[in-house]
Amino acid sequence: MKLIIYSTTPAAAQSLYDFTTDSKHEVVAFTDEKTNIKESKFLGLPVVLFDDIEKHYLTQEFGQPPLQPLLNDKMANVPFKIQI
Repeated sequence: MKLIIYSTTPAAAQSLYDFTTDSKHEVVAFTDEKTNIKESKFLGLPVVLFDDIEKHYLTQEFGQPPLQPLLNDKMANVPFKIQI
């Protein structure tokens, strides 16, 4: 399953490490709010504006429902969301 990790913090870096070394998941990007994005890449992967995820990635590739409900809720105070 493909994943997009929310945030570009040290916790997100640890999540990337964990998913690339200890799972069958493929991390394809990071996402965050506009005010938190400093670079277009983080650890070699693209950083996509949270509101634009559906413009860049087909939700069918991620094995979950469309992201619209998440976009509406802005993932209320969750540093990142992972579906396992």
